[in-house]
Amino acid sequence: MSMAHAGKGNTQQVKAALAHAVKLNPKWEEPRLLLAEINLRERNVDQTIDGLTPLLKDNPRNIQAHILLGNAYLLKRNITEAAKIIENLIKLAPNHPAGHTQMGRLMMTQKKNKEGLERFEKALSLQPGDITPLRFIVAYHMNRKEIKKALDRTEQQVKITPQNPLLYDMLGSIHEASKDLTNAEGSLKKAIELAPTIPSLRISLANFYVRQKMTDKAKGEFMATLQKTPNEISALMALGIILETEKDFVKAQTLYEKALRISPNFPPALNNLAYLYSERGGNIDVALNLAQKAKEQVPDDPHISDTLGWIYFKKNIPGRALVYLKEAAEKLPDHPLILYHLGMAHYKSGNRDLAKRELEKALKIDPKFQGADEARATLNTFK
Repeated sequence: MSMAHAGKGNTQQVKAALAHAVKLNPKWEEPRLLLAEINLRERNVDQTIDGLTPLLKDNPRNIQAHILLGNAYLLKRNITEAAKIIENLIKLAPNHPAGHTQMGRLMMTQKKNKEGLERFEKALSLQPGDITPLRFIVAYHMNRKEIKKALDRTEQQVKITPQNPLLYDMLGSIHEASKDLTNAEGSLKKAIELAPTIPSLRISLANFYVRQKMTDKAKGEFMATLQKTPNEISALMALGIILETEKDFVKAQTLYEKALRISPNFPPALNNLAYLYSERGGNIDVALNLAQKAKEQVPDDPHISDTLGWIYFKKNIPGRALVYLKEAAEKLPDHPLILYHLGMAHYKSGNRDLAKRELEKALKIDPKFQGADEARATLNTFK
């Protein structure tokens, strides 16, 4: 099953180069910090901590190392170690917003909401253009269904830094949450107007159109993004998914293949291309290889498990298919396409009762899902 995921491309070559630089000169701080930043972005928390701890022993006053290590411990929910690092960061750089933002996050994890909000406000007062602390303030209010408070606080910040495009992007999300779609669209367009060269802003507008089922407008924004930044993987993937939904399989395949040329190990592209090859008469062994590569990198993703299982079904290996399709169905028990795939694998394995159960459940959830006709035809053979 295709994954409706989009994200950044491969960083493995960069990480390898940085690791090599560190090996050549273990005291060189810049590659150590860059490597830690990438590991943190990929949520490799233990690797981040392992890389930064000796760096801080070498240079206890390194601000960036404190910031990254504080974020790593927060992500790991190690409150004790996070507090030590963050308190030290604030002592070293009391006027740096990052320490106060991190302390705000720490307070929030301890349910000290008032103190946390105060820390976020302190960070904003130190650097009004940094919207990171504002994101936490807005998230706090949105989680409490306090949309007006989130909106008012963001609009207050717009008055302070009216040329900040990221604030309008945030406003768009808040307006959309309050069902004010006109102002949501207007805010997202304003963000693009202020910073037309930032791809993520146009992608935000495109994704807004996707959510509102304004497919033609979404396609237009994704295509406009790719005209300016042809290698923007998130736009390639999102446009490919739309085209695949519209049954324009050739163009979708071209976009997924381009995404893989840019990032050969990008799981969503590997998965979607594998599924497309398996469904549209492509080389089934190539499809299997792609799906296996995706599975190695994201072993817990049910969409990838479904793709891999369905390919084994197509290769007439129902026993292997069932292993992965059961795994997918456990995580997404109400997904009709996965249930259909599982039912067909049971059917091919000779277990008609289980096949009937899964196929009927799939049709009950959505009588028109892709594969519904095949499900009915299979059920008719039981009569």
